[in-house]
Amino acid sequence: MGMAVVAVDQGRRLPGRPQPWELRPVALGSQGALLAGAACLLAISALGCTVERTPVTPSPPGVSTVAAIALPAASEHPVRARSDPTACSVCPEQEVIRRREARRSLAAESMASPTAMSAAELAAQEAASPNGTVPPGAPDGAAAPDPMTSQTEMPIAEPSDSALIPGTIHVYQKWNNCGPSAMVMALSALGIRRDQLEVAAELKPDREDTNVAPDELVAYALRQGVMARAAYGGSVGQLRLLVSLGVPAIAEQWIDVAGRGEMGHYRVVVGFDHPAAELIVQDSYYGPLRRYSYQAFEAMWRPFSGAYVVLYPPELEAMVRQAMGPAWDVADSWRRIRDERLRELAVDPNDRWSWFGLGEAASHLGDHAAAVAAFERAIEIGLPFRTFWYQFGYYRSLVATGAYERTIAHADLTLASMKGENLEESHYWRGVALARLGRWPEAEASFAAALAYNPGFDAARRALAGDIP
Repeated sequence: MGMAVVAVDQGRRLPGRPQPWELRPVALGSQGALLAGAACLLAISALGCTVERTPVTPSPPGVSTVAAIALPAASEHPVRARSDPTACSVCPEQEVIRRREARRSLAAESMASPTAMSAAELAAQEAASPNGTVPPGAPDGAAAPDPMTSQTEMPIAEPSDSALIPGTIHVYQKWNNCGPSAMVMALSALGIRRDQLEVAAELKPDREDTNVAPDELVAYALRQGVMARAAYGGSVGQLRLLVSLGVPAIAEQWIDVAGRGEMGHYRVVVGFDHPAAELIVQDSYYGPLRRYSYQAFEAMWRPFSGAYVVLYPPELEAMVRQAMGPAWDVADSWRRIRDERLRELAVDPNDRWSWFGLGEAASHLGDHAAAVAAFERAIEIGLPFRTFWYQFGYYRSLVATGAYERTIAHADLTLASMKGENLEESHYWRGVALARLGRWPEAEASFAAALAYNPGFDAARRALAGDIP
């Protein structure tokens, strides 16, 4: 028997972008399959569409992917392209402009759609869901629109039951290379191909460097010509909205690797299956299109305060901002995280990750004495030895409170725990404390060590020139 794939209109629209059709296989005889294929091509040709031939990662069972068909200018058919339909290298300039205008027209139509749902409404819906897809303390709604961008903002359509961003590739990471590998996979969702060793040469030139911070991922993505933003206090609801827009999210999580222990790890969220309450990720360590329950995903996300990085084309910024909701505002996110951790500690005063997360939030908010107290309570309860390899609020707050000797001791303890692996941030903060104590030759050596591991570490370069925070 032959198989044909038919596109079934799902009746949902996403403003400003063509929409997904569900792809369903239909069993046919071999002759029927040929006739059906020919009929599909004739229909596509009649609509004035073009079919992209980019290889797509196969969809896991039960998850629809989307057709990679570029819309003609005046089409009313809700088909979603793999990427911006205006980005057509063979179209003349006027055709590109015409298609862009068609997208704007579709966006305007969908503003009045009865199926449109705002980010705030989705958050409220999920808070009441028995699946628990939004953790306790999640925001009640999205931030008010910025007057500068409100003219282009509009309600985001309700996500479908399942979605998978097509075109994403999977790569297995080299040693200590989950950050660069995650960047390779996320960029592939936007049609950009990079090699993980090429990316690593910029993000972490030293092979033994254990950490690539979210802001480093953002800086690299911006250099590739796409928009990028780091966020904290993320939720499953935000990820579903982003995936529905075709936007990948690089989530920073805490995992327990058999034989190696607990450590930080990046995963790229590329899909979801809401009836199963699962997210679908490209994982450079565990493999392609891995599924994790919402509950398990959020548990692994919690030690990093729901940190993630989004990559997207510039024309989607208004909708990405809506999808991220309150996570768009970083300062507000840290206030929400602080309040959530305090609520958790009222229930369980011995939760080490609540104390640690409270320390990070307080440090980012400038309440350094409270941050130091929270971190030291977490240390007293007991933290995995790699905890301070990835987040640096404790260093920042120790220095801010004048605890320079304790800063040096913490850096020495952290570096000793690494057993040959490197962390330029520990050398940097050690240097800052030494400089504050007037021990400049030692501080200079620490800053030089940080730059030897990562020549692009601007803070260490500025400190070496005398700009000490």
